[in-house]
Amino acid sequence: MSRNVTLSCIDIPRFGLLHLANVHLSWAHHGFHHEYERLNRLIGSRYPFGVRADLMVGDFNAPAGEQAYHHIVGNGEYVDQYHELHPQRLYEPTFRGQIDGWRHSPPRRIDFSFKRNHQPLRVREITPIFNDAFYPAVSDHFGYLARFELF
Repeated sequence: MSRNVTLSCIDIPRFGLLHLANVHLSWAHHGFHHEYERLNRLIGSRYPFGVRADLMVGDFNAPAGEQAYHHIVGNGEYVDQYHELHPQRLYEPTFRGQIDGWRHSPPRRIDFSFKRNHQPLRVREITPIFNDAFYPAVSDHFGYLARFELF
């Protein structure tokens, strides 16, 4: 059940530092809350370096609309970027087939792009890819192509 986080800090000309965390968290009953709190502390530790905006992206194993998802967005600290542009598609699945943990449950949205609220970054487009409609599938999870406006 090892979960690794890839952290990047990108210096964007005329914008500044964008912090990007690519994550794969565990299911709620396998450590999600502990991992998410550690991730939040790690991201917070980078702010003294002048980060202007941050994104958390990846497989959160936190089904849209359920408790773990609300743990991320419920206090308004982070905003689900796909939901911001497509509020009617909150529950649209982000994977195909049977994956671990979903053997007796319908597919759900567990892959996200979260932006910290009130930062100078605005999502303009976010489209599921690698779903055989946009690009061929490369995994049981789809990806997202996102475009942001920096201001």
